[in-house]
Amino acid sequence: SNQVFLSSDGKGTDEVQAPLVVAKLAELCRGGNVGACVAARTDVDLFERRTKKRLADLEWLTQRACDLGDNSACLEVASSLDEQGKSDEAYRMLEHACTSGDAGCSALGDALERGAGPSDPVQRRQFLADVRARACQHATRDCDRYAELYRSGLRARGDFAMMKKAIQLCDDSMKRTDGSSMGCAFASAAHAFGLGVPRDLARAKQLYARVCSDPVRVRSSRGATCAFPKEWQ
Repeated sequence: SNQVFLSSDGKGTDEVQAPLVVAKLAELCRGGNVGACVAARTDVDLFERRTKKRLADLEWLTQRACDLGDNSACLEVASSLDEQGKSDEAYRMLEHACTSGDAGCSALGDALERGAGPSDPVQRRQFLADVRARACQHATRDCDRYAELYRSGLRARGDFAMMKKAIQLCDDSMKRTDGSSMGCAFASAAHAFGLGVPRDLARAKQLYARVCSDPVRVRSSRGATCAFPKEWQ
């Protein structure tokens, strides 16, 4: 781990080593190493929360990580801009985060639902459908939200490459005998809504049944029921 300033028992902080470690990470970050930016951000945040002492420019590290493509950093930048009242800049940052990775699309969808984005309500709802469907490739809660738009007649635009990968992962897991269902929840959503493949509700239900029977899912559910989401039908 790059967080070497922590003591071996995890209870203390080496205040001598921390600045040296973070300075090296910041140098690598400045040179374009996004992993170093992320590690430095984590270390600085942890150090400053534990010691109440300032170690480095966390805002710069976050912006640099975002510039280099780290989605979580971009979401933090957007949140900071929003808190400063710079709503237009925050919205543009969320658009950037959604373009560079589906994880940012969930936050962009939330912003669109609050009235951000295109002024024309019809255009905004279509864009919201596009965004929720992209986010559905990353989080099933966004599949539920896209389902509401889908049932209202909206159809998302896009190539949904991540869904195609999920479908391949699921197809591979279906051939195995261990009951694993890697990718099958998203593959099920893809078939339910026609994202990247033609709509096939029967196939969607079949794949979701695989998810419900996955031994890992069964153990973690602690007896809770598992059924194909009503919203997706």
